[in-house]
Amino acid sequence: MKAIQSNLIILLLPLCFVLGCKKEDIQKENKTNIVGTWLLNATSQSNCDDAELNGLQSYECTDDNCTKYIFSSDSTGMNYIKEFIEDGILMSEVGTYSVGESKLTMCVETEDGPECTSFKLALTVSTMNISGKNDETGCTEALYFDKEAEEETN
Repeated sequence: MKAIQSNLIILLLPLCFVLGCKKEDIQKENKTNIVGTWLLNATSQSNCDDAELNGLQSYECTDDNCTKYIFSSDSTGMNYIKEFIEDGILMSEVGTYSVGESKLTMCVETEDGPECTSFKLALTVSTMNISGKNDETGCTEALYFDKEAEEETN
């Protein structure tokens, strides 16, 4: 019986190491993949208290209207800039962020201290989806982004 238990432990131990590393690998991959410029291409609202608010809205960036998030990670930390152009007027928000396996937390500094918002995160090399609950409307809101292609330097 002890031999079976020992063999079972020996077989399960490597499996634990593999599964334990996977979460860290995903977090590291997300930290790498999120760096860059992301252009908003759609938003959706679902499960709203008022069903008329449910829906999908598509966006295309133009010189007059565009929403983009620029994520960077360097020796100064993990920072982001949210730029939104509406009717040709540029507005921006600057803050810090952190990334987990399936979570993005963004913080801005206010007069009362840092204000942070967490979102569910689905991230690939070229697409990013963030979602969360809007307590005012009861809606689950999702933002869909495409990564802007990086210009090659020669």
